[in-house]
Amino acid sequence: MHSYTPQQTSGGPRYGAGVIVGNWAEDDVQRAASLRALTAAAGAGALTSTRFRDRVALAGAPAKLSRAAGDGFVHFGDLLQLLHAPTSRALAVDTSPDGAAAARGCGAAGDDGGALRAVATAPGGAAAPAARSTLLLHRYTPLRPSPLEPAGGADAAGPALLYGQKLLLLSNPEARGEPLDARGGGAPLYLAARAAGAPVAGCLGRRRPVHFAPDPSYDAVWAAHAPDPALRPQSLGRPVPAGAPLLLVHCASNAGLCLGGGGVPTDFGLEAEVCAHAAASNGLQLGLEAAARGDDLRSLPPRPLDSNLWTFANGGPVEQLPPGDGPLLDTGALLGAIARAVTAVRPDGAAVLDAKLLRLGDRRGDVEAGDLQLALRQCGAGGEADEEAVCHLLAEYAGAAPGRVAGRVLAAAIRQHAAAEAVGSPKGAVAARA
Repeated sequence: MHSYTPQQTSGGPRYGAGVIVGNWAEDDVQRAASLRALTAAAGAGALTSTRFRDRVALAGAPAKLSRAAGDGFVHFGDLLQLLHAPTSRALAVDTSPDGAAAARGCGAAGDDGGALRAVATAPGGAAAPAARSTLLLHRYTPLRPSPLEPAGGADAAGPALLYGQKLLLLSNPEARGEPLDARGGGAPLYLAARAAGAPVAGCLGRRRPVHFAPDPSYDAVWAAHAPDPALRPQSLGRPVPAGAPLLLVHCASNAGLCLGGGGVPTDFGLEAEVCAHAAASNGLQLGLEAAARGDDLRSLPPRPLDSNLWTFANGGPVEQLPPGDGPLLDTGALLGAIARAVTAVRPDGAAVLDAKLLRLGDRRGDVEAGDLQLALRQCGAGGEADEEAVCHLLAEYAGAAPGRVAGRVLAAAIRQHAAAEAVGSPKGAVAARA
């Protein structure tokens, strides 16, 4: 008696008596079960391709940048982009499973997980404002106030972001399917970096990785600084204009936000990794420039490289700095007020100021802004030597180097105004007639 399988009855090959015949219908049953499971997963949206399309649609949805005021500055509460200044790459969140795995690999998942990797988009059309590449700007308020960081100090500083002020950057919750609100969604993610520790494998460049973490700790606190070390002290406390290059420094490690050289695959293609690293030059060029001017700038930090330069975009960069609040200063009135103040202390006050500026200047006669303010205060013009007046003199009598004023030209102008004031006074008029 011969046993026939369904395949044999349908015209399949015959097998001898020594061949073990199994249940050939089991393959058909398994294929039918797999097809039913595939159909059910497709209906529930659980397919890998469906999840990929949904994830890309959410993260790549176009976003409209917003700003709190139209004065050209960056304000807290703005929905903005952080662009790499030389390449126009936008800082974005990687919502793919690989991005979450990379964040967990560097130990940045937090207590409840949910951390995602931070990347820089490809230049060009990929850097257009989207849900994944837009950020919310928030103030940093310490949990415990201190004399240096009071709890109400951020509110008293005004809505505009100031150079040197600490800030928080939150990812747009629309990239994760949540509605956009001022808090950054139900589970906000903060741009953060590891404060300390050995380099980990989560970063291809073996540097400090940057990610979006759910924990608003001090690892998520940054500060905006001017890129030029010589102008950095003068810029502290001034509003940050949109479109101006800046240095975003991680407060916990004092490392700048850096565009890495390695590429990481994401849902949107091959993008660049972002790390916290002070990519500064060795200072040779800065030292040679200082030596040519006769300056000693060894106390200044090195100039950062292009990989550390970023800019905020909240609706388009500005072509020039907008004027500040209040009336503009008049150069003649300011020099006349300085001349009257120094001559009120002693008749030859203008000559004394000229001698001080000559001693404080370099071989060209250029004087730093801090030394100029100090000399004016020592000669009795402390009331006129405020920050606004010094900045105005820097703009009107700019020296050969940034942040310096032409001391000889300024001293000659002050002496001329002092002589005019002396002739205009009653004693000066009598002396002139004599």
